[in-house]
This record gives sequence, C-alpha cells and structure tokens, in this order.
Amino acid sequence: PSVIAAVSHVLWCQLDTSSSMKLLFLLNFCGTWGFPDSLDPPEVWSHFGQILRIPRCSGNEESMRHYVREVAQRNGPAITEDSAGNVIVKRPASGGGAKVSQPVILQTHLDMVCEKNRESTHDWTQDPIATTLRDGWLVSDETTLGSDNGIGVAMSLALMESSTDALLPALEIVFTVEEETGLFGATNLDVSSLEGRRLLNFDSEEFGIIYIGCAGGGDATVNCPVDITPLASSSKPFRLELRGLRGGHSGADIHEQRGNALLLLARAIDELQQALPRVRLLQLEGGDKGNAIPRESSAILGYAPALAPQVEAALIVIEQNLKKEYGRIDPELRLILGSETVNDIVAAPLSEDSAQRLLDVLLALPNGPLKMSHEVAGLVETSSNVAKVRHVSDHVEVLCFPRSSIDSAMEDAQTRIARVAKLCGGTVNRTYSFPGWAPNASQELLLLAKHEFKKSTGFLPEVAAIHAGLECGIVGGKIPGMEMISFGPDIKGAHAPGERVHVESVQRTWDVARQLLARLALPGDASQSNDKQDL
Repeated sequence: PSVIAAVSHVLWCQLDTSSSMKLLFLLNFCGTWGFPDSLDPPEVWSHFGQILRIPRCSGNEESMRHYVREVAQRNGPAITEDSAGNVIVKRPASGGGAKVSQPVILQTHLDMVCEKNRESTHDWTQDPIATTLRDGWLVSDETTLGSDNGIGVAMSLALMESSTDALLPALEIVFTVEEETGLFGATNLDVSSLEGRRLLNFDSEEFGIIYIGCAGGGDATVNCPVDITPLASSSKPFRLELRGLRGGHSGADIHEQRGNALLLLARAIDELQQALPRVRLLQLEGGDKGNAIPRESSAILGYAPALAPQVEAALIVIEQNLKKEYGRIDPELRLILGSETVNDIVAAPLSEDSAQRLLDVLLALPNGPLKMSHEVAGLVETSSNVAKVRHVSDHVEVLCFPRSSIDSAMEDAQTRIARVAKLCGGTVNRTYSFPGWAPNASQELLLLAKHEFKKSTGFLPEVAAIHAGLECGIVGGKIPGMEMISFGPDIKGAHAPGERVHVESVQRTWDVARQLLARLALPGDASQSNDKQDL
C-alpha cells in the first residue's frame, strides 16, 4: 500500500487529468483498503480517494489546502487564500456559458470530525481512512469516514477540472476550514473577491432534499469548581465504562433522542449510589466534539472490595433498565465494570461533595430536543448537546452545544445552562456562536434547482430546513442578496465511527449539480421555464 500511495501521488501531481484519471483511481483503491476497483462517477471518487489519505481534522487542514492548490494549478484557475486559511479558486465559464454576467459560488469545507472507536489504533495525523463497500454504501467501520464534507469537496474539485467544452458558468469555488469546530473559516472568510450572488452548498446529507435554512449555534462551557479528597485505604479504585452508543451529529441526529454516554453514565452512578451510598465517584470523563453526541464515557469509582458483588448486581439492573429505554435506538449499549487495577489510581479524586455537584450539573443540564418548530412540521427548533466532560486542575469542564433557528430561543437555552451552573457554584464561558440561515422559499435559484432536479431524477425534491449548522447563514450575512441552496448525497452516521455514504446517491447528486450548473450558465430565469407547473 505504501508503494501504491507513493506512485499514485506522483502520477496525480505530474499527469494531466484526462490521461491519468482511471489509472489513479485503480492505484488508489484497488485492494488497498478493501475498496472496489471502480465507482461512478470516477471523476468524483478519484478525488475522494486522495482525500481519504490526507489528514484533515479541524485545525489541521494544511495538507488539504495543498491538495486543492495542486489540482487548481494543474488546471489553470486563479487561486487566493485568505488569512483564515480559506481557499478560493476561480474557474472561467466554459462551453458557451460566458454570457452569464455573474459567477456561481460553490461552497464546501475541507475539515472533518475525527472520531474513532476506543480500540482503534488509527493515527489521524498520518493514516489513510480504511473503507469497505457494503450493500451499496461506502463505510468506515472503526473511524469516521469524512464523507462530511469530503464528497462535497471531491465534487467541487471535479467540477473545477471539467473539460473546456462542459457547459458551466464561471465558478467561484470556496473551500473553508474549521467548519466542524465552530464554522470559524466561514466566519472569517474574506468575501471581497467574490462576485457571485448564487451559492450552491454541497454539505447536506440526504439526497432528495434541498435545504434552504438551518439552525444557529454556539458553545457554552460550564466550569464546576471541585475539591480533592484522597481515597480511603480501605477502598480501591474501579473503572466503570459506558459503551456501545451510536452517537452521531448533534444537530442532524438530535431528533432521534439517541443516548448520551455522559448523561447515562451519570445517571447510572447516581442510581448506584442511591442503592450503595458507600460507593464514591472519583472521576468522570468522556465525549469530545460539541457537534457529536457522546458515544462513550468512563468513570472511576472507589469502594471497598467487599462491596464488589453488590455493585455488580446493582449495575446489572441499571443496565437492563437503560436497555429498556434505549435498546431500540442504541442496541449495543452496555456498562462495563473493570477489575481493580493500580493503573486506575486517580491523581486528583473528587471529594464526595464535588462529585455530587458534578452529577447534579450533568443530570440537570438541558439536553436533546428542547422545542419543536411550530412553523415546520417535524423540525427541531431548539436543542442542546452535553458534549464533553474533562477534569482540569481545580475544576471540571462540561462542554454544551445549544442550537436554535430562533435567536431568542438560542439565548434562552444559553441562559438555562448558565442557571444550572450557578446553582452548583459554577460559571459559564461562551467563546463563539454562529447565526442561523433564514429560509427563502421564493428565491429564483430554488425554483431553477427544483426544475432541474426533476429533469434529472424524475421527481420533485423536498424543500426543507435542517437543525444542523450550515455555513450558508454566515456567508449570506456577509453578502446581502445572496440566493443559496444546499444539497448532497445520502450520508448516515456522520461524526461517529461507522459513517457511510450511499454510492449511487453520489452519482445522482453529481448529475443534479452538473445539470443545474448548465442551466445557470444560460440566460433566462425560472419564469421562462417550459415546466412552470413543476416549480
């Protein structure tokens, strides 16, 4: 595989696209990661194969920027990079599309959520992402796949490399950074060079839906002061873990009310202590990204070894109850109690009072869907995700990530978090927020997109808003009058190991994108369509 990788990289950099596309595709995938030797469209999958090799956790996008620059320089478009690290590539119109006065903006983000299973040895700084083709889906079993937003990036690169006879308008292709950790790239995007007033975002995850709105969000970190009390010599430390949850995207998947590993473990410990008060909580940690529902968590308990049989019996009952409640959505949920080990000696064990306050905070914080929209049936309007707990010297940090499509409701969620923190003697830090994207169902771009979608697929797409955050709201706020839509292939399990993308839907998304861009390369508007009844 290392030889194949080296050869494919040299070929990719040195050969022209038309002569090397299929060869590179075979070198990148055939037998290397269990990937099939051909997928359609090859111009998109060839780029995604390269992307699977490139480290691109949020904040570490330099190698991806280098790849984008390589592709652009090989094909001639103008490239700029702003101070935030965002890359803008300008491709001239082709195939007769030069008469259109304004270019079309394509927008994706270069980074990904880097999550892996506890047992995985994957090194995010250098290892390629292993994939498997299963039942028509490309899957990464042990890590996140990065199809969010790697497929969108691959589509943008393929469009950049389209032949000179392809009917396309002038394109302004925007690749942002650090989307997954707070939309920082879009927030600091320099739009002074952008002339387009129509934007296609390729960061959606359900084919057949065109999104025209999204929720805003932001962080809220609760800082709980804690005291330290050594464990009595008659007690020993034992590790308790909660594993097997699905996790997922804290916006797109929050409506399913999947289990939160931090809160379920806190509840399990609270119920254990009610039954056995002599069990101490010494430490509790878990979770990672604000936009990922925690899948795993762990705690260290302290108790006399003689209590072990009672602890084990109580945990069996607690696990059974949790499975009754969450077993259908999280069938692999399990509590794992480890044996006593000197490796689990805690350097700073929580005092009983501090441990109780931490449990109180976790069990009182708002989490999951908080309110459904009265305007859009089935849409979560406001939510919050208790995302991460970590111990830092004299306090414990609890990261929360609220979202809402209404600014006042977002502020109310932040206030509720702050009140919980105040009740337990803590404080809250807020470091960033991003705006929502207000829907505009009458925009001409949407009417054209619906028409071309039906021509390509045979059915009209659903038009919707999404509870996840998209960069459209930020970019649109910087450029008044911008018309924007977002669409993409079917992606399941984003932000968690097991993430997968439906292969056929990538082809269909590619077909829609090319057909819509061809239409946007021609003069005229939606009102001139021959199929106005479909709009």
